[in-house]
Amino acid sequence: MLAFMYLCIMNQFELISDYVPTGDQPEAIQQLTDGIREGVKAQTLLGVTGSGKTFTIANVIRNINRPTLILSHNKTLAAQLYGEMKQFFPHNAVEYYVSYYDYYQPEAYMPSTDTYIEKDLAINEEIDKMRLSATSALLSGRQDVIVVSSVSCIYGMGNPSTFYESLLELHVGQKLDRNELLRRLNELLYVRNDISLSRGEYRVKGDTVDIALAYSDFLLRITFWDDEIESIEELDAELLVRIQLYDCYKIYPANLFMTTKDAQDRAIVQIQEDLRAQVSFFESQGKELEAKRLHERVTYDIEMIRECNFYVVAVPTPVDRNNRPDLGPLIGASTTVGQVIAKNDIVVYESTVYPGVTEEECIPVIEKTSGLKFNVDFFAGYSPERINPGDKLHTVEKIKKVTS
Repeated sequence: MLAFMYLCIMNQFELISDYVPTGDQPEAIQQLTDGIREGVKAQTLLGVTGSGKTFTIANVIRNINRPTLILSHNKTLAAQLYGEMKQFFPHNAVEYYVSYYDYYQPEAYMPSTDTYIEKDLAINEEIDKMRLSATSALLSGRQDVIVVSSVSCIYGMGNPSTFYESLLELHVGQKLDRNELLRRLNELLYVRNDISLSRGEYRVKGDTVDIALAYSDFLLRITFWDDEIESIEELDAELLVRIQLYDCYKIYPANLFMTTKDAQDRAIVQIQEDLRAQVSFFESQGKELEAKRLHERVTYDIEMIRECNFYVVAVPTPVDRNNRPDLGPLIGASTTVGQVIAKNDIVVYESTVYPGVTEEECIPVIEKTSGLKFNVDFFAGYSPERINPGDKLHTVEKIKKVTS
């Protein structure tokens, strides 16, 4: 109930300031507010530097009480506006969404020397987190969202619909196998790390799953009682003390680049069509070298996307507090493979927990996720199965040793 009450309160913008509108500001605020409510498409606020234009707009945002996008022509001014809006609306969702490249060198080709320069880039992790936070806030349904952005923000942006469709919703009392939760986290591109937890990762300790959300500075702790969610807590990432309890919680993907197999297949077809058109254009211009280089490069990229058909699974096998094998990493990896595997592909499990786990646990996950049938549509092997001390059935003489 705490979470529900919090969201209801935070659907209203709360402007915090030691100042009140003075001079021409009250009239400007009223005119801008009335113009928006009357459907005026464009309005201009004039004022010299330091005249309080940002404060005026903050009052308009409070009056209108709708999700607001503030666009700036560069990152520097966007950062300044973000800081100011954060001060005016400390209890609301003020987000920052700009290009996350610290450095970007686009790929280039010089026909005169037949030289290809590969793309090089450096991504700012903090800005990446803030982009994810902005996306999650907008898709949460809350009204008190302000996104401060630059005009180049859409570069490198994924599909919002796919991102939203991939969210994981949990609630206290929900019947859910812990390993199923781990599989879903893997689908959301979270990575298991039981040693050193950082953004976009999760760890498992017995019946507790800690998630370092990719878009937040807090940890989310999910505690199970058997196959039921007992509690959902938000923790301080450093002190591990409780900040808030939740009855329900939505977990968004760890990356904006969520896609599906169908979307990938459609993209490949479109790339091939564009390639044929551009190669024909170059050839018609007598640019044979450019046409040849473009065909080689794009064809190689397509093959890398489509023709990956051999998967090696090598993940750790931890144990829980009762010394039972934890299949979470293995099942999670199998789920990931199942999302991309195609007909006639091959999967090799480098090491599994006990004899038979490949067929009994891993293969059914791949079949369920992919819709393909083992030994008909795809094939799998293991290299080799582990010998368990005291196992009289699967001895070193009798155990299967399947290598590829």
